Amino acid sequence: MTSRPSPTVWPVPAGMLVYSGLKYGVGGMTRDLLPSVLVLAAAYALAVYLYYGIARQAHNRRFYLLWAGFLGALAIGYLLSGRVEGWDLLCDLAMIFGAGLVVGRLAEARAGYRTCYLGGLFVVVLFSLMWIIPRWPQMHAAASAAARDVIAGLQQGASPGLLGGGLAAKYGESLERIFRTFVRLLPASVVMSAVAQYSIGFLWFAEIKQRETGEVSLLKSFVHWGMPRALTLLVLAGVGARVFFGGTAQLAADNVLAALSVFYCLAGLAVVEFYLRRFRIHWGLRLVIYLLLAPTGVAGYLVLALVGFLTGLHDWRPRFASD
Repeated sequence: MTSRPSPTVWPVPAGMLVYSGLKYGVGGMTRDLLPSVLVLAAAYALAVYLYYGIARQAHNRRFYLLWAGFLGALAIGYLLSGRVEGWDLLCDLAMIFGAGLVVGRLAEARAGYRTCYLGGLFVVVLFSLMWIIPRWPQMHAAASAAARDVIAGLQQGASPGLLGGGLAAKYGESLERIFRTFVRLLPASVVMSAVAQYSIGFLWFAEIKQRETGEVSLLKSFVHWGMPRALTLLVLAGVGARVFFGGTAQLAADNVLAALSVFYCLAGLAVVEFYLRRFRIHWGLRLVIYLLLAPTGVAGYLVLALVGFLTGLHDWRPRFASD
């Protein structure tokens, strides 16, 4: 005789159904801005919970209910949105379900947390690309047209008394470069939005699991976070494609490097925090230092990413930590 599932299992498949109904039902019917934002925010938060919950229940081998929730969410989303959003629905739900399943199974097999994270990350990136690649020409055209309209509107609205002709033209050129960069890196921004959502859910899962097993918290070990050395080859390949090729290869390289730079920037922040703690800097002063990093903008971001990249080549922190 099989035992009944614990009541804590049911919120996960139920959450899949609610998520699908919110995003592809209520979200599609809502036309006003504020309700739409609230619905999408609720769906975003629910997806974070699902990344955590699916991983946890997969770790506990509750596969039947997970599959029931996934298929039910597909059915509800399809009925509410129709064939128009069928591909979006499939990529979205399969990304959340697949990543959670992979993380839970790897954790159940006693894989390390880095392996678990990378396994789920692969699924998230794969389905994000499967969603964005067919839509890229349409997204690029729409984003480019919107950028042109915004620039034209700002230039027409600029007062000749406030901005001279040369200054207005220079201002317009700067805006054009910013918007052109934004449009070019749109695939990376879409992928990293999904990665951020997944990462929060993964950290939630890891924190709960580590608390139960008595392991050191991942968040508490942030000062020792770093990037795998093997990714150096990917960075060098991206730089090479960026320098020696053009067209699609250069576009792909730009987006890969932009996405990786986020992780390297986090690794650079971990190095900064390591030394701030090592020299026993008070938390208030540490906060001030981080706030002072904000005005540095792109330059500060690139410096942190470079520090994270160099640390990935050779991590000297454990040696100093033992002094």
